[in-house]
Amino acid sequence: MPEDRYTKVNQRNARRRQDARQDRDAEAHAKKGEYRCRDCRNWYTILAFQYEYKGDTKVASRCRGCRRR
Repeated sequence: MPEDRYTKVNQRNARRRQDARQDRDAEAHAKKGEYRCRDCRNWYTILAFQYEYKGDTKVASRCRGCRRR
């Protein structure tokens, strides 16, 4: 029998708290017009994510620097 019988529940609750904290942080950055890059995980303005494809302006999930690598 494990020493802490609530280990799984505590881990799940910690993940939920972390997710909620990240959501609040993301909302605060979004209000400032910043978005997070999937690769480097840094915050940039929307201009770093925009690109043109066949004459249309698209928005990528990775920043310009990560797309060039």
